[in-house]
Amino acid sequence: MDAMSLVYGDVVELKAGDVAGADLRVVECSGDCVVDQSTLEGDAAADDKGSRKHVTTDAAPLHLQQDPLRCGNIVPMTASILQGTAVAVVVSTGDHTLWGRLVARHEWPPAPGSVLRKREKGGEEEQTSLIV
Repeated sequence: MDAMSLVYGDVVELKAGDVAGADLRVVECSGDCVVDQSTLEGDAAADDKGSRKHVTTDAAPLHLQQDPLRCGNIVPMTASILQGTAVAVVVSTGDHTLWGRLVARHEWPPAPGSVLRKREKGGEEEQTSLIV
């Protein structure tokens, strides 16, 4: 997927091995579609498979809508498709993507061993802060 040619509203098809060139909202997907967001979340998330997310077309519950990394219908720029297929609409490009905003705030690249989001563990939420 050529990130330079994507604009808001473009419809893209995703398959295993693709890397999202923009922030995408999924409108169709196979039941087994999984993405890896470790490029955004840091090494600790990749180590425990916490960076993998099942993709869905369902809107996220209200309490998750402020965290695009936890919304099943959002595939952020730089996320890679591990398995399955999806059709998605471009909702943000370039500096306006989640990745672009992290870079602008000097929160990316993440420090080794850091995790940039809240993660549920055993029914409780745990947050690891990023120290820059």
